[in-house]
Amino acid sequence: MCAAIENPGKCEICAVIRFLQAEGHSAAEIHRRMCAVYGPNFMSDKYVREWCRKFRNGRTDMHDEGDQGRPSLVTDDLVQHVDKVVRERCQFTISELSLEFPQVCQTVLYETVTKKTWLPHVLCQMGAKNAH
Repeated sequence: MCAAIENPGKCEICAVIRFLQAEGHSAAEIHRRMCAVYGPNFMSDKYVREWCRKFRNGRTDMHDEGDQGRPSLVTDDLVQHVDKVVRERCQFTISELSLEFPQVCQTVLYETVTKKTWLPHVLCQMGAKNAH
């Protein structure tokens, strides 16, 4: 029996769908397997089939920002909030950040933290403080 994974990010779910489809599983089989791990309400069978079709047609991006006109979850406010949390904590993991920002998948948090120019600056400041 698999351990249940609660509150997965949408990009995590889409990545699993893409992986299983690449292994040759049908949309129905993917939905069945994922229900066993994520629970019966993680995503409808219809949307699993839709994502399978998108990946089969060559899609590689797992975020659906452009599909339905949804705004990006990475806003200036979010970046500022992440910046504040990073500055307040000397040590953290992306998993810990994802608990504070459940609306954002771990991949997006990772990219937000590591690709921002302030992260090396913050690390240098923290290193300078620790050196004195």
